[in-house]
Amino acid sequence: MQRDVSRFGLGAAMLALSLLGGCATTTPKPENLASSPLLQPTHLSDQPYSYRNPTVDFSAYDSVVVAPVKLASPRSPSEAGLAQDEMAELAGILRQQFAASLSSRFPIVSIPGPRSLLVELTLIEAEKSKPVLSTVSHVMPVGIAVNAGAQLAGRQGTFSGSVLYAVEVRAAGNSRILYAEVARRSADALDLTASLAPLAAAKAGIRNGAREFPEDLMGAKSR
Repeated sequence: MQRDVSRFGLGAAMLALSLLGGCATTTPKPENLASSPLLQPTHLSDQPYSYRNPTVDFSAYDSVVVAPVKLASPRSPSEAGLAQDEMAELAGILRQQFAASLSSRFPIVSIPGPRSLLVELTLIEAEKSKPVLSTVSHVMPVGIAVNAGAQLAGRQGTFSGSVLYAVEVRAAGNSRILYAEVARRSADALDLTASLAPLAAAKAGIRNGAREFPEDLMGAKSR
């Protein structure tokens, strides 16, 4: 019994050290996007790169076309951790969530008009959560404290997966890029339910990013 307790204590200590020792990593700027030459680094961990045409007035547009999601050149499934069907599932969710969110501001159409926007989404990569470690770290006191700090700082939770995608918005009439961003999103750091399945945090990240996108696009959100 004493040996089991010691093992538990050692495991808890190792988990605590891994939580406290974690640090944010820098997202490299994608180089294969049409907007890559325009993207500029930001101070935001969930939106590391963005671009806005300084003269754009999005209120002058009256509809949106959401193009099929493109997949960036994938790494091998064993290296990336996701199979092609899992990436396809996330791509479908990405388009559906962005179309639903944008519909609160613009009618979604399939044939562009003279004042339509074309929204192009690229799924760059996704990472799975580590369900057991993620769940345990969300219920242990030290994990709750670390995740509370991460949520306040806008960072993802411990052992949580994430999704990296790009959004490029063009004037449908002349294909000029008006807005672009690269986003790395995850579930809220204190979201225990998003720790229960490998792709749950990535899916929650897509929902979070899509929900906030219209305000980012219109410049109505202070970040």
